[in-house]
Amino acid sequence: MNFNSPLLKAMPQQVKRRPGRTLLRVLTVLFWVALIAVPIALVTFHTLPNTGVGHTLYWVHDHIFLPIKGYTYTLFFPLGLVFWGPVLFMIILWVVSYLSPNPIFKGLQIYLTRKAVQRRLFHPLLVKTSGKLKKWRMRSELLKEVTAEQRKKAFNRLSALPLTEVDRGTITSAVRLTQLYNRLITLPPSRPGDHLEAAVYWEEIYMRLRPRLLNGASAGGEWLERLTVEWAACIDGIIVPLLQYKTHQRLEAAKEKKGGFDTLTLAVDLLYLASLKNNEMAGYILGPKIPLEKRKKVTARRLAASTASRRSFLDRNRSRLESRSPLLRSDILTAHPADLPFTGRLSLLIALDLAAFSGSPGIGLGFLESIETLDFVLHLRHLDFQPSKEKLPTGQDPYHQKLKGLINGLPRPADYRFCAEQVEVETNKRKEIWQQSQQFSPGKKGLIRPGDFQLADTRVRALYHAAGPEFDKK
Repeated sequence: MNFNSPLLKAMPQQVKRRPGRTLLRVLTVLFWVALIAVPIALVTFHTLPNTGVGHTLYWVHDHIFLPIKGYTYTLFFPLGLVFWGPVLFMIILWVVSYLSPNPIFKGLQIYLTRKAVQRRLFHPLLVKTSGKLKKWRMRSELLKEVTAEQRKKAFNRLSALPLTEVDRGTITSAVRLTQLYNRLITLPPSRPGDHLEAAVYWEEIYMRLRPRLLNGASAGGEWLERLTVEWAACIDGIIVPLLQYKTHQRLEAAKEKKGGFDTLTLAVDLLYLASLKNNEMAGYILGPKIPLEKRKKVTARRLAASTASRRSFLDRNRSRLESRSPLLRSDILTAHPADLPFTGRLSLLIALDLAAFSGSPGIGLGFLESIETLDFVLHLRHLDFQPSKEKLPTGQDPYHQKLKGLINGLPRPADYRFCAEQVEVETNKRKEIWQQSQQFSPGKKGLIRPGDFQLADTRVRALYHAAGPEFDKK
């Protein structure tokens, strides 16, 4: 049975222990103990001759072991136990933890890592240490997982916060944790997918900072403006290693390219957005000394063209699936299959950001509708509504799989919440106009009636309800 429920997909998978794992670790420990104990025994009992390997072991004993023991233990005995006692204790604890079926210190590691991640003072040290380990081909997976968990919690708190409110603690926490996680995943050597993932998290925060400058300027003040400008500059470290956009010819070619789901055009769209709050970025993408109002117009035109092109591509393929026609092959979808979830997410975020930026919630809702209808048709590909015609493409079609990967997991609850807030603002404005209109009648005779107000509120409540209990309006 094929389960397509998002709730079932979100359930954590059961961890299956590998058979013989404990026995393998016991044998590994015994091997290292024997590897260390055998040479010690041979040297202690003078079993080996003073030639070849025996000469090497005796030399190591006399010139390395004895000086270390003398200067760290014998010279300071019994105070030398203060140093060697804890070292021996830690080695024993590590061996016990290594041999244990369940990691006995994992909870303590997670607790300490979580505390360090929550303190901005430790962020430079965490990034530097993780960078060193990555150069030595050692992965700091625990640090990234804990940071991702804390980032997600902080982002959810920010997403559930109304755009008319400016909670300094909530906003700062979401920004700093996202900044830390982006720095961790883009440490060199990095892959293009890592930078795309960082771009997604950058845009998620950026599209929730800018509206607050309009709705909560009195509460946020200069602090919120500085934070938004600082965050806009962060896109530089994400996009430059990926696209090298400071090469003029490459940037101009990307600006002329038709908006698609490829990395290049999505990154250029993000640069246009960042230019709204960063003068240096505006100089790169638009030219020096461009007034803010002109930046807004140029950015709106760019994002509108890109969003329309992407939505048209989704709608045309959905129409082809419904009519059992071959899918539309186009260079608009050229991203690597592993990067498709990030490109799809970025395209949706850009559409939602354009809706908030232009004050037209219909843009975001339209893009949501295109994704939902395409997802519905893709999941019904195995049904044959019209037996006389050719069946839908099978799941083995690579392009079919690309479309599934592009919209997988979209839209998310936070996206519905963002749309609901935009629609609520538009609805409240419309209701104010209705209240002052001469066509409004409290009874049932006018063109505008009380039922119209209830219908408008129903649309807003439906979007909040779609966001789920976590993001519903309090």
